[in-house]
Amino acid sequence: MKDISPLFASALLDPERRVTDLLVARLVFGNAVVRLANHDDPFYLDVDDGDGQQRFEPLPFRFSAIEGGGTMEVDRCTLDVPNVSLRVTSGVVSGETTLGDMVLNGVLDGTELWRYQVNLKNLSIFYHSRWDVVGSAKNPTVVTIELQSLLGRCVRPCPMTVIQASCNNGLYDTRCAGAGNEAAMRAAYTATGSATGGSRTHLTSVLAQPDGYFALGEIEFTGGLNVGAPRTIGKHTDDGSLFWARPLRFAVQAGDTFTLAAGCDKTWDTCDSRFGNTARFRGFPAVPPEEVML
Repeated sequence: MKDISPLFASALLDPERRVTDLLVARLVFGNAVVRLANHDDPFYLDVDDGDGQQRFEPLPFRFSAIEGGGTMEVDRCTLDVPNVSLRVTSGVVSGETTLGDMVLNGVLDGTELWRYQVNLKNLSIFYHSRWDVVGSAKNPTVVTIELQSLLGRCVRPCPMTVIQASCNNGLYDTRCAGAGNEAAMRAAYTATGSATGGSRTHLTSVLAQPDGYFALGEIEFTGGLNVGAPRTIGKHTDDGSLFWARPLRFAVQAGDTFTLAAGCDKTWDTCDSRFGNTARFRGFPAVPPEEVML
């Protein structure tokens, strides 16, 4: 099935040089497919992708080390290919052309690279990975193709302002409080308290603020076994009870002290009645709710 050069065959038989893997790659653009191999002769292999027996062009190439990028681990690498002539037939490219000319003409923009791995002991081929071509460059002898994993398609810039009824600001951040006023604003809406009882996920206390005032706000313990532990308050009821989702390490005991920062549900009404800060409101309260739009 595979035709290899005598030099490569002798390398396979040399016990001091165990050559077991051969890398091949497939570039896809439009209806055309170019198959590349890091070997000195063309060869044919049966690949289970509907095309039957395929020819892989003799283009020795080199993958760089794969590097993870960002919190989503969008892997990146490069592929160096000699700038040689290719026989390509498609609606985009026809006849003899060089890989470098293809790069200059933008043929590889937005294409995919499929990477296979071939076991030369039994001539079996395995799908290895699939990449998006995101850039390319060339010099007179080498074409460098920049690749990233398909996960990169999920990375999209998010607009600073989303058209929604609720405010786009973060509570007590620079856009909410104004530059240099963040700490002062938080302090103005912070209260202290002492628990009369509780558990790992709630406490009871005597609070002067009305029902819901601290909902979506923050609590941080300043005394007791949980000192220093912060939590986001999920619910504040009119009997002075506070609830949060993530359990504390220890149950709240009577006499435990804490500080509370008021919360905000990002609506115009709350911004106006609780904070008097509508001049900095960054939402679109006239946007109808989903049930109205449907």
